[in-house]
Amino acid sequence: MRRCLPILAVIFFFVLLLIHPARPCASQETLRLDEAIASALEYSDGARIARAKVDEAQAKIDEISSKKKMRILVAGTGGYNTNPIDEKIGKGAFDEAFADFIDHPEWGEAIEELMPIPSKDVSILQGDDWFYGLTLTAVQPLSQQGQINTGINVARAQTSLAEAEAASIEAEIRYGVEELYYGLLVADRKIVTAKTRIAAAGAQLRHVQNAVEVGEALPLAASGLSAELMKARADQVEAAAEHDRFRLALNDLVGRPAEQPTRVSQDLPPSPPPQTFETYLASAQEYNPELLSARRTESMATLGEQAADQAKTPDINAFASLVLQGGLPVIPRQFGLIGLTFAWSAVDFGEREAQLRQSKALHEQAQANASRICKKIEREIRTELANLRHADALVDLATQARTFRLEALQLAADLVEEGMELDTKELEAQAELAQAESDLLGAKVNRRLVLARLERLAGSAQAPTGAPSDQGQ
Repeated sequence: MRRCLPILAVIFFFVLLLIHPARPCASQETLRLDEAIASALEYSDGARIARAKVDEAQAKIDEISSKKKMRILVAGTGGYNTNPIDEKIGKGAFDEAFADFIDHPEWGEAIEELMPIPSKDVSILQGDDWFYGLTLTAVQPLSQQGQINTGINVARAQTSLAEAEAASIEAEIRYGVEELYYGLLVADRKIVTAKTRIAAAGAQLRHVQNAVEVGEALPLAASGLSAELMKARADQVEAAAEHDRFRLALNDLVGRPAEQPTRVSQDLPPSPPPQTFETYLASAQEYNPELLSARRTESMATLGEQAADQAKTPDINAFASLVLQGGLPVIPRQFGLIGLTFAWSAVDFGEREAQLRQSKALHEQAQANASRICKKIEREIRTELANLRHADALVDLATQARTFRLEALQLAADLVEEGMELDTKELEAQAELAQAESDLLGAKVNRRLVLARLERLAGSAQAPTGAPSDQGQ
């Protein structure tokens, strides 16, 4: 029993290592994947810009829709007139006209008494020094309704395009967080594996060194074990550096301080069930952000072609105006106007035709681009499904290898307990088991990332729940 105590102590030490991976901290909270994704989406400047573009596009719809309705325009002016109208008939202006009647026997005396005619200056038109004018006009577009409806459809297509771009950015952020999160998880496990190998190699080296001292082993054996120990320590340093790279990148993405320690959950979140090629492709045809963007661009090009054709229509508006003015005597102080306005470019020297040709060319480009993206997505789905088959095979092999390593550890423990092997044999088996578990975790992470890429291509990638339930594939 006394001989087994050191072995039990070593086993207990390695169990603690597996439970508490690299850089444990009692007060450090564990970061779940769904929390990391939510923080990244909230913190990302790119995501905020994309959401603001959606709001901008929606506001554009309201702006263009308002042009269909009547507009009320108010205009006014006022000022000082340096030369106001002052038209008058001067005193005696008509005397010459009545001069021939002065000698008339009956009227002459009366006319002479009336002169001068007029007896004083008579004002006909008298303007004011100060004047003002106020116009209230209601304008209703008539012939432009078709163009406005086309503009509304363009704005709606732009909104859909902005939404697709926002979804693409969010999907990219989700996948980036998953890559860093899983990379940090694998790096933690590599550190644990390296520490286990260091402990096993150190114990083996001490045993061989003792054997060399008593002449039971050659120095060559000790040199080989020393090299293995250095290799394990180098792997630990490399894993720690990898851990720091992933931690810094993840902290930056989720908005944490760069040097803040980050501990991720050791359980993989549940994987979405794999689908068939037809299912992924059908989903991508409807929801893939890149394909949606291409199709919205094609729709906008079609509408642009329609708008270029509608530009040939004259601009006709109905209007009604009420005018109030003062200081200008030749114009009524209050009057109304009602009628139509008309504007049309009768000759544009081919400008409209050139615009129409440009719109048709843009439409052809958008069609070709949408077709290209559709083929690319189909090709990428096939590639990722092939990667998924390979990932499934690697997970199966890694699971079997872990099972064999567990059996080997149990056999080694039994042999050590029976005194048939040294305790270093059990330590070596523990190191091999730790490596097998690290390989299994890496295979599971690789499979999970392949599924994430498929979900991203299908346009249905959602933030994982983070529930610790994916212990198998």
